[in-house]
Formats: sequence, C-alpha cells, structure tokens
Amino acid sequence: MSSNQTRVWQVAAGDTDRNYVNVCIDKGVILNGPGNYDIWPVAREKMQTAGLSSKKISDIKRFAEDIQPGDWVILRLGKRSIFAVGQVIGPYSWLDSFGDVDGWDLQHARKVHWHEDYRKDPIEKNGIKWGDTTQLVTHKELLDWFTSLGLSPINHLEAYAGVGNLGPISTRIKPQTIPEIGTYLESKGVALHLVDDIKQAIDHLCRLARWYREVESGANGQKGASESEAISHFVFPLLTALGWAPQRISVEWNNVDIALFSELPRSSRTLCTVVEAKKRGSSCLTARSQAESYALKNGSESCNKLIVTDGLRYGVFLKESNGFKDKPSAYLNLLRLMPDYPIHDCGGAAEALFMMSAYA
Repeated sequence: MSSNQTRVWQVAAGDTDRNYVNVCIDKGVILNGPGNYDIWPVAREKMQTAGLSSKKISDIKRFAEDIQPGDWVILRLGKRSIFAVGQVIGPYSWLDSFGDVDGWDLQHARKVHWHEDYRKDPIEKNGIKWGDTTQLVTHKELLDWFTSLGLSPINHLEAYAGVGNLGPISTRIKPQTIPEIGTYLESKGVALHLVDDIKQAIDHLCRLARWYREVESGANGQKGASESEAISHFVFPLLTALGWAPQRISVEWNNVDIALFSELPRSSRTLCTVVEAKKRGSSCLTARSQAESYALKNGSESCNKLIVTDGLRYGVFLKESNGFKDKPSAYLNLLRLMPDYPIHDCGGAAEALFMMSAYA
C-alpha cells in the first residue's frame, strides 16, 4: 500500500508531563479533548461560548469529522517518539469512560486496531508535527517510513464489531452519591458513626473542589493549588477523616510528602503507605514511580501501598509479591465520584476511599 492511496494521521497521546499512551493502546482508541462540553457537533457552540480557541475547536472537528474508518494512525508523544501504528476501525464516539484520563477530559474517541509489531516500544522519527492533537501527516520522510512498513489494511467493519465495550456512546456515566459511598464503607465494617463523619468530610471536600474548579476556569482564572496547599486543604483532612490519627501521619518524612504508619513509633519498619502529592492540575498517576522509589528503600518492607494525588484526584497502588502494581487498584476524583474506572481496570470512589482509610 502506498501513501497516496490512504490517509495517515498523527494523534498525540499526552505531552511531556502527561502520558496516556498505554490507555490508548490497551483500550484500542485515540482520544481528544476537552470533552466535557458534549458530543460533537453539539459541543461546538458550547466551546465557542466558553471562549475556547478556534484552533482547538478545529482540532476536535478534524478528529470527529475528517478521520474516516480505514485511515491509518501514528500515535505520538512529544516531537519525535512514535509508540504505535494502527488503523481506524469505527466512527467517531463520545465516551464518558474517558472523562478523566489522569485529569484530562478526553471523551472524544475513535476505535483503532493497533498493529502488533508497532506498539509500545517507541520509534524515533523526524517529521512529526508539534501542536494540535490531530494532524494529517504530510512530511515526505515520515510518509515514506510508513509506506516502508508494508502494512496490509484490515476489514475495519469486522474489527469494529469485535471490540470491547467501553460504555454507552453519548451517555454520561452516573456518579456515585455520598450516601452510596457511605453504604459501601458500612459493608466493609467501618463503624456507623465513623461513616457519618467520613460522608460529611467528603461532602465538604467535594464542595471545596468545585470552588477550585470554578476559580481556575473563570475569566480571571487563578493558578491551581500548590503542592503544599493541596496537602493542607485536601489530603491531610481526607486522611484524618478516613481514620488516620495525626500521630500516624508525618509530612515530609525522609523526603516522602506524606508517610502513614501502621503503629508507633514512626520508622521505616512501621511505614505502611507512601503518599506522593503534586500541585493541582499536574499529572497524578505518573508520580507512581517516585512514590515507589521511597517505598522500596531498605527497611521499608512493610510498606504495601502507594497513594498519588493532586488533592482532588487519588490513585491507589497496592503491593504484590513482585512489587507494586503498574495500574491503580482504585481511583478517586472528588469532582467525579465514579463507581469504577474501566480505562484503568480498577475500582472507583468508594473502593479508593476504603483502601486509603486506616480501616483497610
């Protein structure tokens, strides 16, 4: 197949601070956002009213309208790295499952069949365009490289029929309610009077989170909360509400942002959870490796849990026999109290809160 017989698109899967390559490959999709304004083309007017740039609106239009089933896709990260090559196998979709991809709302989605020989191991190539998420490949060197792969097209209709379900198209997922979360905690054996305190704390933190979102997205938007502010206003209050006594919480302990201890005295031997905090709006899940490096230090063999957070979002990673899991076991977003997170194959708000609690 020659490059003049088909179209090849380059689609970004994050930036230098946020990488969702594995989400795209594992779930067989390409993504674009912001997606919280609704399905395209309904989103167009809402995005214009909200003041989004015509450049971004054109980018999403290109993604939703111009890409066609059968077109080829190069999945890029940065200016030179290609992580996958695949073929579009379905129509444009709006999938609320991707409403929080490490803090980004990326509900605009297309299903892709990634070629087995060209995925996950990065290939460095010239000709990748910087800028818009979705761009048609026109650089001769890059097109010649793609042609040299000699990939055969697949029956994209059959491939689309066989893909897994990631949720209903254009339907918003119903979040968990605070009473539902309370019922779950009760079922896990948390005392009823403590559940009431936890529900009250979650309600307070959710309202505070909405205030931050409104302030940051306003015409005179302020910067997101700093790491210290996230710890002070969100993380510490949440942990104490979840049953952690202040004596068992240490801030900035041996370079750890927040250390939780199974018992006193505080020591490497009694360290049970490492919490790594980032400033509001930063990539949260990519902090896992840094948290793990603290948890695996000599003498900390009893540490069996990692929590990464920007104050509003929390990923909980559990330890297995061969180390900590690569994917979170549960994920919480105070602005989206979801029952589960299929893009991470993990539990949602209620499970995350229990795993983070002193009762787990």
